[in-house]
Amino acid sequence: IYNDGTLFQFMDMNHIAYHAGGNFNTTSVGVEISNAYYPKYQSWYKKHGFGRWALQTKEDGAFVGWCGLKFNEQECVDIGFRIMQTFWNRGLATEACIASLKYGFEMLGLEEIIGRAMSENLASHRVLAKAGMKKWKKSQTAALGETMYFRIRRQDFLGHE
Repeated sequence: IYNDGTLFQFMDMNHIAYHAGGNFNTTSVGVEISNAYYPKYQSWYKKHGFGRWALQTKEDGAFVGWCGLKFNEQECVDIGFRIMQTFWNRGLATEACIASLKYGFEMLGLEEIIGRAMSENLASHRVLAKAGMKKWKKSQTAALGETMYFRIRRQDFLGHE
């Protein structure tokens, strides 16, 4: 999908080792993993009609990361995001999360959306909270280890717009 090193920079982010099951230290491995995930993401779109979105800057279309909704392994609609480190602290993750929540509630008619982050990933906790989500529970997951769960219900989100 990306063979110019962009994906490597993206996949070398702080917690990709937990999410994708490995610590990638070469561009070719990153491209290989990306190409393996692409059919999986396509099948999610076909099955559910939604999925993760690529994020780009408005100014020049530079790839920033991704954000969006998908069904997780527990069959809950889960919001997820990954932003390249060079774009952190600009509000982009929060903006993308709010847009994803709005799409989920207004366009898809969902009743609840959850978000998850590693318990120690306080920056992601702040993003989810700024998007209006509330802490819900802690649990162990295979992909993230000790995980903090957030959630928001349709009526709570639509009532705050």
